[in-house]
Amino acid sequence: MPGPDSVLADAASAPPAPSPNTAETLLRATLDAIDAGLLVIDEAGNILTMNRRFEELWCVPRDLPLRGRSGMLLPLMRSQLSDAEEFLPQLTDASRAVGGGQDVLHFKDGRIYERYGRLLKIDGRPAILWSFADVTERRRLDGELDKHRNHLLELVGEYTEELAVAKETAESANRAKSSFLANMSHEIRTPLNAIVGLTHLLRRERQDCAEQDKLRKIYDAAQHLLAIINNVLDISKIEAGKLQLEQCDLRLDDVIDNVFSFVLDKARDKGIELVVQMAPALGGVLNGDPTRLSQILLNYVGNAVKFTERGFVLLRGSVVEDRGKELLVRFEVQDTGIGLAADEVRRLFTAFAQADSSTTRRYGGTGLGLAINQRLAQLMGGQVGVGSELGRGSTFWVTAVLGKAGDVAVAGPAEDKLAWRVLLADDVAVAREAIGGMLEAAGMRVDCVDSGEAALQLLADAEQAGDAYRLLLLDAAMPKFDGMAARRRLQQMPLAQPPIALLMTFQDDARIRDEAWRAGFAAVLGKPLTGSRLRDALKHLSMQRDSRPPPTLATSAVEQILARDYMGARLLLAEDDPINQEVAVALLAETGLGVDLASDGAAAVEMVRTTDYDLVLMDVQMPVMDGLEATRAIRKMAGREFLPIVAMTANVFSEDRARCLDAGVNDHIGKPVEPDMLFAVLLKWLPKRNEPHIVSTAPRAPDGDEWHARLERIPGLDVEQGLKNVRGAAATYARLLYKFAGLHAGDSEVLRAHLAAGRIKEAERLAHTLKGSSGILGAVRLQALSAELEAALRATHVADLEERQKEAALDLELGTLVRAITAELADGGAAGR
Repeated sequence: MPGPDSVLADAASAPPAPSPNTAETLLRATLDAIDAGLLVIDEAGNILTMNRRFEELWCVPRDLPLRGRSGMLLPLMRSQLSDAEEFLPQLTDASRAVGGGQDVLHFKDGRIYERYGRLLKIDGRPAILWSFADVTERRRLDGELDKHRNHLLELVGEYTEELAVAKETAESANRAKSSFLANMSHEIRTPLNAIVGLTHLLRRERQDCAEQDKLRKIYDAAQHLLAIINNVLDISKIEAGKLQLEQCDLRLDDVIDNVFSFVLDKARDKGIELVVQMAPALGGVLNGDPTRLSQILLNYVGNAVKFTERGFVLLRGSVVEDRGKELLVRFEVQDTGIGLAADEVRRLFTAFAQADSSTTRRYGGTGLGLAINQRLAQLMGGQVGVGSELGRGSTFWVTAVLGKAGDVAVAGPAEDKLAWRVLLADDVAVAREAIGGMLEAAGMRVDCVDSGEAALQLLADAEQAGDAYRLLLLDAAMPKFDGMAARRRLQQMPLAQPPIALLMTFQDDARIRDEAWRAGFAAVLGKPLTGSRLRDALKHLSMQRDSRPPPTLATSAVEQILARDYMGARLLLAEDDPINQEVAVALLAETGLGVDLASDGAAAVEMVRTTDYDLVLMDVQMPVMDGLEATRAIRKMAGREFLPIVAMTANVFSEDRARCLDAGVNDHIGKPVEPDMLFAVLLKWLPKRNEPHIVSTAPRAPDGDEWHARLERIPGLDVEQGLKNVRGAAATYARLLYKFAGLHAGDSEVLRAHLAAGRIKEAERLAHTLKGSSGILGAVRLQALSAELEAALRATHVADLEERQKEAALDLELGTLVRAITAELADGGAAGR
């Protein structure tokens, strides 16, 4: 902080205050420097001051004494103004200056000034400050601008009128042209339809080959001409504003199948690969005009096939924008054809314009297809476009707004098949990408190769690594080593679990299907492969169940009696868990019993309605319809009142048995099912057969010690109990454990989701299923924890904290068990056995 001495020093060094004379001189110099004329006058008319610019403005003589009254000033001002009588009386009117009053003054010599007023207080008395600014030049420029603006407005008005006349003339001519085209199209179609129809009839009547050839050419030419007429008619309808779009439910796969059916033969003759790649969001039901959408896509795809000699044509669909009730969808047709030059692209979507307009044109057409596409796309709320490079192919695209038609969910394959490992072999990269994407969308683990040789090598490597492929898709037309050859070679490979093989082909006819069936293919998929066709195939495959024999313990006496006296009896097993299904089928198959499977109670009811079974094994807890409800439904059927029904459930308390008996079951088996107990119950209730069968009772060779050693290292596993449930077959037991690990690895996450969403019943059902599966495999700790959680979820008085604690314990045990099973059994071939 400065001290007194420094303050005094600063004061001594400051410049001295100006004297009154100096201040007045400074004020006068400042006022004179202002460009506007200034006048200060009080309300009595006394002039208090003025600046030099004011004196120059009004030609005030320097020697004229103006201090005091303004009477001497007024004659000078009046002599120069053309409107003096209007403005001079206001000079001392304070009301004119309130709020910054403004006036315009016109001088006789043409000058224009703007006058501004402002009220002041001087020594406590009111005064007015008037300023006069020269705006002559600005007003002149404004006037010129107004003149030009008015002139432009006149010109625009004239041009607008001329354009309106020209527009009306053009529209009138266009309407006349469209009307003419429409009339001519109808006139030509009438005789053309007769030509097509009569030619078709003649082709059926005539047998001579030469005549048939001529009639075929007439028919093809008529069809070509009919297509041209249809295009002309469409463009005339569009230009005349008479084309109305239909709005109905559609499936894109149906539209795509229809489009490709028109070009499939031409593409096949050229050897062009046709590929479809649709976003999963487009797999459901949509709303739009399927006919016009097909027309757009067919114009694009047809051109792509026409201008492509080798390679592929890819139809791709994606969602650009989800607008709630609508989707903005983009379709692209990419080809490897001749491509287009930049100047050709610019005129493509103009009616009657073509890329090749020479007289030596190689490709036919009217040049209307793309113009129609553009107009149809606009009607559908979209646009069209193209990207192309000469000699490298083209990609034509279109966008369209399609509505969502309610529930668009698409049924996929069964849940236990979603984790299949799949191998796809196709020599065309875009086909591998498209089909591989469909498989991945279905939950598959997909690997892709480009040849049959590579596929076989990968199959062998996967088998050796203990992670075998479950499904194999082979293209029928791969060079050198095609799908058929690869399948025949596969049959010679010593694989423990060969994959299910599917053949993909453009030649989807009876001959190919017969050949594929003889080669061991499970199904033939026609190309181009769509999502719905692939989903149908996967759904069909997911319903197929493996049944592997063979236990290795010596047969018990109860089992011998079943095999001897009841071979051929037909049973229905109603069970939703894949592990329990496989174990039960394996046990029953040993005795010669026939077993059908139902994955839920509703399916069991329908199968009993149509088939005479000797006995039904009914799981209690199943989706759709539980076992007790299914039993009650069966008991109401005529002729099924006394059908033996045996309940199987992990709930073994007395009240559970009572519920089963009240529902109408004959007996009750607790889970995990002990084979001898199962066989004893079957003996009790199966109707005896008249013809006994002799079955060898020689003991089967036990499995090697290596399996036992591996199994013993898995924590939480009662190996002896598990082996007992599969009649001592260690290899079978290992395979079931490995399958259990794959099926139930994600149960903890699903359980948490159920609990978080408050889906207690679903969580209880999952715990129950896990209890049954783990129990039958001897996973005693996991079985106990699952049972505790199931009981906690069932008891409504249990606190959430206790449920969470039990869930956490089960999560830890399940994770430990799955990791141990994978570590011990993955490299030993368990996955492929």
